[in-house]
Amino acid sequence: MTPSVTIVLPAYNAAGIVGDSVARLRAELPYDPLEIIVVDDGSKDQTAKEASQADLVIEFKRNKGKGAAVRAGILAANGEVVVFTDVDLSYGPEVIQEVVAAVRRGAKVCVGQRKIDTGTAIRKAGSRLIKWYTRRLLSEDYDTQCGIKAFEGSLAKQIFSVVGMNRFAFDIEIFFIMKSWGVRFETIDVVAEKREASTVRAMRDGFTTLRDSMRIARRSRKGTYRKDEAL
Repeated sequence: MTPSVTIVLPAYNAAGIVGDSVARLRAELPYDPLEIIVVDDGSKDQTAKEASQADLVIEFKRNKGKGAAVRAGILAANGEVVVFTDVDLSYGPEVIQEVVAAVRRGAKVCVGQRKIDTGTAIRKAGSRLIKWYTRRLLSEDYDTQCGIKAFEGSLAKQIFSVVGMNRFAFDIEIFFIMKSWGVRFETIDVVAEKREASTVRAMRDGFTTLRDSMRIARRSRKGTYRKDEAL
C-alpha cells in the first residue's frame, strides 16, 4: 500500500534522540500508512541502531552533509506527500500536519518560515549574510534554512534528482529550482525550539553555505536545473 505520508529524518550522532523521535511521530501523526525514513549521515554513535523502528534506515559510511542525507531519503521515499524535518523534531507533529495539509489542498510544496531567530549572535550574523546573498540569487526574501518542508511526492523526486549541494546550501538550491520551474509553493509561519550551536560550527557552516550558494548560480548557467534533466 502506498504510504499516505513519508517523513525523512536526516540524523548525525543522534542516538540519544532518534528512537524517541520515531516513536513520537508514530504516536502523534494520524497518517495511515505512515512511512518513516532515517538517514544516518556517517554517525560515530549508535544512531542507526537506535533508529531501528523506522521503516527504512539508510546508513552513510562517512559524513556527507545534511543535503546528501535528505536527498537519499527523499529519493527512497514512497509517500504521496514527502516531508523532511530535523531529527530532534524542533518542528513537531502539529507543524508536520500543517505542511502536509497545505500540500493536500493543492500546494506543490509547503515550507516553514521562522518568525523568531533564537540562535547565537554569531549564528544570526551568519544567517544575515546568507540571506543577503540568497536574496540576490532568488530576487526575493525567503527563510531558506528553515528545517521543515513538505512536497507532493513525485515532485520531490524530480527536484531532488537535480539537487547537487550536499550541505546546508541544498535548501537554497530547492528554492532556486522551484522558482526556475515555476513551482507553486506556500509558506507557513513556524517557531523552532531554542537550540544551541557551536560557534566554530556556526561560522564554518555559514561560510560553506555561502560558497555553495555561489556554485548554484554556476550550475544554473550550465543548464543543470533544466526540468528535462529531472527524473
